[in-house]
Amino acid sequence: MRCGGVSATSALTERPRAARPIWTASEGTRARAASCLMGEGRRTLKITGSPVTERLSPSEARAVREKGLRAQWTLYVNPKTYLPVRLSSAAHTYGGPAPSALFTTVTDLQWLRPTTANIVRTLVTIPPRFRQVSSPANQ
Repeated sequence: MRCGGVSATSALTERPRAARPIWTASEGTRARAASCLMGEGRRTLKITGSPVTERLSPSEARAVREKGLRAQWTLYVNPKTYLPVRLSSAAHTYGGPAPSALFTTVTDLQWLRPTTANIVRTLVTIPPRFRQVSSPANQ
């Protein structure tokens, strides 16, 4: 995987694009986006969130013999459809008597083509006894 906007074949003609901030949440969490090439020459947008540090609850801390967890996620999206194609994460524990542990995951996502038959398969019939209610968030 090659990120930064430059492929092996276009290295002489394309200038690399640096990651740029794309949003800031109210808590100060940030994400950055950059152009990226995945395997088979697929161009994606790489969105990387800022690392998040969290103190473990007392029961979790006892179970893993650590006090905290630091995690970071990266989302790769198709630049034309904005559908996610890969999600990766890394987290490590810290602050306790046990050695720090690193956990990583990579999930590749595939989407069905938006044919009429596939769209019909996604339609959901709401059972008759269910009713729509307003969301408390809208009040």
